[in-house]
Amino acid sequence: MKNILLIVLLSFFKFSCSQNKNEINKSEFSELRKFVDNSYNRESKTIKTYVVNPQNGKLFLSKTDDLLSEFNFEFENAFDILYKNKKIVYIQKTPVIQSGDSAIYYGYYFNNEGRLIGAEKSLSCFCGNNGEVLRYRLDYELNEGTDKLERVKEEYSDKNEKKITNLDLIKNTELIYLKETLDKITFRDIEGFMKAEKIKYYK
Repeated sequence: MKNILLIVLLSFFKFSCSQNKNEINKSEFSELRKFVDNSYNRESKTIKTYVVNPQNGKLFLSKTDDLLSEFNFEFENAFDILYKNKKIVYIQKTPVIQSGDSAIYYGYYFNNEGRLIGAEKSLSCFCGNNGEVLRYRLDYELNEGTDKLERVKEEYSDKNEKKITNLDLIKNTELIYLKETLDKITFRDIEGFMKAEKIKYYK
């Protein structure tokens, strides 16, 4: 009987600890998100934009707004990197789509230890003959209880960012096809991100 009681108490303690860690993580992610949003709204100079040379994996800092003309090699993505207290806390990956028919970005949030604690995927594209713009967004957060990055939000919206609840409106559109091509999140920290993107890792 004592052994059963001990097991129950230990299980309860473990559950309580994981719940507490999860709340701390949610709070940390919320504050980090505010920091990132504020940095972009202020057009902060702490956000640096890079491209990677696919031949050697080296990152090159962009010095102009014309990325396609600035570099003499072809690249597929631009990377915004935001620092806080000299540590990377956010990386935004933006694939270069020269046609301009669609736009995609991925945002990754890292804590002080470089661990991935949240992510977002955003896709927008022209659909139909009237130039209608549709958007698709996915949000993820780290669940400390399961130690997994879990989907917490999936949303469709129009060009005014008004949420679309009638999914019949987006059936048979380019958006449905494109959302299936979005990158999978296969890494859990900054070093894993660099390896996944074939970028020479640096600190």
